[in-house]
Amino acid sequence: MARDNEFPLPQEVDYSCRWAVGHMLFASVIWLVISLIFGVFASIKMHAPGMLAHTAALTYGRVSAVSSSTFLYGFASQAAIAIGLWLFARMGHTFWFCHEPP
Repeated sequence: MARDNEFPLPQEVDYSCRWAVGHMLFASVIWLVISLIFGVFASIKMHAPGMLAHTAALTYGRVSAVSSSTFLYGFASQAAIAIGLWLFARMGHTFWFCHEPP
């Protein structure tokens, strides 16, 4: 590719990092769904504490902690890393993983 500038085009940078960023965003959405499921279950446990009361792992405090932990460490951290990877590639005008666009 012969161009006047030495920096790649933004489309080329996006093309080079699409698999890494897409995988991280897909995984973060899965963790968001898991967090949502545990959050709904914690809300149900708050209003009906007798439901599944014989299982110690399914008490309100533990389910609520799992919900917030999966949201913070599963969804938010992976989404932040994906956005950071994309921003570093975009602002640095560089390719990721040495993938040249076709």
